[in-house]
Amino acid sequence: MNALSLVLALALLFACLPLQAADLLVSPAGDDANPGTKDRPFATLTHARDAARELRRANPAEPVAVLLRGGTYRLVDTVVFGIEDGGVAYAAFPGERPVVSGGVPVTKWTKADRALAGLPEAARGDVWVADVSFVRDLKANQAPAATVATQFDRGWRFFTLYEGGRRLPRARGKGFNQTQAIVRGTPDDRRTVHFPEGALRNWPDLQEAELAIIPSYYWISNILPLASVDEANAVAMTTVPGTYSLGKNGLTDRPTAFVENVLEVLDQPGEWVLDAENAKLYLWPEGDRPSDEIIVPVLTELIRVEGKIDYAGPTDTPVKDLSFRGLTFTQGDRLSWHGGTGWGLQHDWERFDSPTALLRLRGAENCVVEDCHFVNSGHTGIRLDLHCRKNRLVGNHLEHLGGVGILLCGYGPGTKDVNRENEVSNNYLHDTGELYWGSPALFVWQSGENRIAHNHTHHIPYTGLCVTGRISWDPKGAGECSRTVRWTETGLDPAKGMPRLSWQEREKWLHGRNNVVERNDIHNAMQVTGDGNCIYVSGAGGGNVIRENYCHDCDGKYMNAVLRNDDDQNGTLFEGNLLARTRGAAEGIISKGDNDLVNNFVVDLRPDARQRGYLVFPYGTLKGSVIQRNVFYSRQAGQTVLYEGAARGGTPAPRLHDADADYNLYWCAADPDWGAQHLESQQKLGIEKHSLAADPLFVDPANGDYRLQPQSPALKLGIKPPVSLDEVGLEEPYRSRLLGKRLTTRITPEQGTVRQPLTVTITADAAAAQIHYTIDGSEPTGRSPLYAKPLVLTAAATVRAKSFAPGATDLIGAVAAFAGPPKPLREDFESVAVGERAPGATTTEENEPNTARVSDEQAASGKQSLKFIDGPGQKAAYNPHVFYRLSFTEGRVLGWFSVFVDAATQLCCQWRQYDGGKYSRGPSVQISPGGKVELDGKELLTIPTGKWVRFEVRCALGDEATGTFDLTVSVRDADPRTFADLPCEPGFTRLDWVGFVPNGQQECVCYVDDVEVGEAGRMPAVRTGAEPRP
Repeated sequence: MNALSLVLALALLFACLPLQAADLLVSPAGDDANPGTKDRPFATLTHARDAARELRRANPAEPVAVLLRGGTYRLVDTVVFGIEDGGVAYAAFPGERPVVSGGVPVTKWTKADRALAGLPEAARGDVWVADVSFVRDLKANQAPAATVATQFDRGWRFFTLYEGGRRLPRARGKGFNQTQAIVRGTPDDRRTVHFPEGALRNWPDLQEAELAIIPSYYWISNILPLASVDEANAVAMTTVPGTYSLGKNGLTDRPTAFVENVLEVLDQPGEWVLDAENAKLYLWPEGDRPSDEIIVPVLTELIRVEGKIDYAGPTDTPVKDLSFRGLTFTQGDRLSWHGGTGWGLQHDWERFDSPTALLRLRGAENCVVEDCHFVNSGHTGIRLDLHCRKNRLVGNHLEHLGGVGILLCGYGPGTKDVNRENEVSNNYLHDTGELYWGSPALFVWQSGENRIAHNHTHHIPYTGLCVTGRISWDPKGAGECSRTVRWTETGLDPAKGMPRLSWQEREKWLHGRNNVVERNDIHNAMQVTGDGNCIYVSGAGGGNVIRENYCHDCDGKYMNAVLRNDDDQNGTLFEGNLLARTRGAAEGIISKGDNDLVNNFVVDLRPDARQRGYLVFPYGTLKGSVIQRNVFYSRQAGQTVLYEGAARGGTPAPRLHDADADYNLYWCAADPDWGAQHLESQQKLGIEKHSLAADPLFVDPANGDYRLQPQSPALKLGIKPPVSLDEVGLEEPYRSRLLGKRLTTRITPEQGTVRQPLTVTITADAAAAQIHYTIDGSEPTGRSPLYAKPLVLTAAATVRAKSFAPGATDLIGAVAAFAGPPKPLREDFESVAVGERAPGATTTEENEPNTARVSDEQAASGKQSLKFIDGPGQKAAYNPHVFYRLSFTEGRVLGWFSVFVDAATQLCCQWRQYDGGKYSRGPSVQISPGGKVELDGKELLTIPTGKWVRFEVRCALGDEATGTFDLTVSVRDADPRTFADLPCEPGFTRLDWVGFVPNGQQECVCYVDDVEVGEAGRMPAVRTGAEPRP
């Protein structure tokens, strides 16, 4: 266009504009041949962008506003905004909601042949098919993605499908758990899956199948294409590696692997399968036929704001002053990727510099994303990559996403520190990570000096908010994040390997420093995976401040601490946070380095498993740490204040007395001695001199009101009151717009054991609310049973409830876990093959031949027992050993076991209660060489070697505990010997652990059989079926 033509075009444009002089309008009903006015709008975002560029060139000082009318804008290629687009505002037309979609409709459906090979019988006659070769053609013409990271090429495949406003589930088989552990580092450990018989098949369409799997470490998930299935040996191989070995993991109460996208598992209405080889899409519609709203995504990245990135150089040129307001982004695809690339961020929670987000800023300053909606998509919502400074993400709603909600991802370790000073505030994030279950909702990696404030996050599969910079400094580029290291800038020579540098020496290259994370509301995290938290900091720089956040009501069974300073982290301040009512391991704060914990309230933790403590220091020095003016408040007896771990990697064991610990308050409403015992032990070591064991006098702790009464002793210690719940989470006007009125549901009692019919009541704080509930632990919906009268439980149940009312929202719901009587332990070692480890137990071995394996050489009953081979050459005298984790808390407990020892055997048989990392010994016997049975060095009797001997233990727990146990020892053809009132260690009131520990240093062989432990009233008074035999 020549200058005269441009002047004429602009004159015509300005003459037609009904709004301010430089406004452009776009509408799905418009035409790009139009002048972009209200009456004659453009049709596409790309044409509006180009027109705005012309306006900016003609008058650089004049900002431009582009208004989008309501309706759907379907993109078939990523819209890229560059440096020339700075100073333009893209916004919704007042009162309207434009939708930017990355998908295209599928039409021309026909009924699939009833005889289609592989289709389940239930689906025959209901499945429809469409030719989707047009999607392949569209993708063939798309511009390449902007990234330095290598990509996994899956061709033109798509991995999500949409109908209107929701993502449709891809066909998925019955879930299963991997059957074998795989040693990390063994050949193909990250590609090999051992599965139960029949769980996977060598399907004809196996090349289309993918495996969604949680690997051996359960803080991540992968989705990997299958390469082969060996049905005879129940072993499958994936085409590419996972993040870790694909062996079994610690998630024992839920499936951890699912096959997807094969016709044989297309067995439910709403499910679909893509046959990419033949470009066919199969769908079982929920109605009589597929609707007109079936949408195939053709993009993972809808809009990219991209400056001039000089990746290897020191300086980038960013896009400036570009904004997006009031827009909806939806129907993007999931990017397919895998482990072991060196580009994964921390444990492959996301990928470095990759096109995974609906809206991506890659080289941007002073840009704004406000009041936008990111919904129903396959991967991440918003990401700020590489050079991103002083941008604002404010008031956005992110929901039902396959990956991370918001990601800030700077450059890797080096001197190029240009991802910083951004504001992420008042965003509402929920139901993220629906496909990649290891996705944090908010993820800050190698990005600093940001303000992350007043966001509200809930119902997520993993951690709520991460600030990290964890790097595997692997010169070969195979470790996590290792390819992001900017070796030249560090002055290190990768050819010489990575020297062992301390955090302090590397901190100058860790850009995730001086972030302020404040007043965020995080709850219902850790719904799927394990070993996560509400807020997690690790491998970042110093100066991060985590303050006045409200982290609460997380009931994930495998959650650990609420707040966590993990490996390679120092210089973090946790201050003024309110942490309440979390479950799982229910640990309060974990810290593994020199970090400060000040004025936090850790209250009413509710462990589902063995709890290490309200304060947990696994390893790393505490020297220099300040731990002052915190409140630790328990409502359950038997909980633990403090866990101190062991020395590691040349660093001394962490000890609270190495920190400046004082002016703290400890109280257990169910055990007044809880805090006093802790303080007595610590004050002897010279710390906690002014700390108190006293009731903090909360206003109403049973109902979650943790305000301090005026006479609270916490105030006298200089402890500031907890942050007001009215001042955390979304501020106005975002709170009213996004949340509306809040409802609260309560279940009474909050937990318990069902030994006889138990009555449970559910209430809501709004009289007009309807309460729906479940008793199987699933999330209640409006279709769940309606609560009308108290429930009467006769068996173990997890009761969940949620209130529903017009114009109101119950975000948290309520949950109460009611256990049945503890499951007894009964093991005769007959159910597994000879040579296997003890089923249901943990076995620790160092080397062969010193092992603990099932054998058919001896048996007290049946044909098999557990054989221990012990001897010299092991680092730990207690190896090999086998133990069972149990949970008996009250009443009288009865146990049996039989042993067969040789003359050299040293074997300890012991019950334990664990509190933090320490344990109290309960019933215990030591069998020494020659068959001597001893307790605390005192000989009780001598048993014969080479014969089976039965031991019977009786011990009272809980309120009935006496600190003693009774022992009866029986040998065939001899009278039983009974020893009454043998001593337990002080404090033993709960049975968590039963173990068998050969603890000698000389060669010996012994056998254990018929191990049983249970409540006395539920076990036979006389042992039958397993009497010792000669």
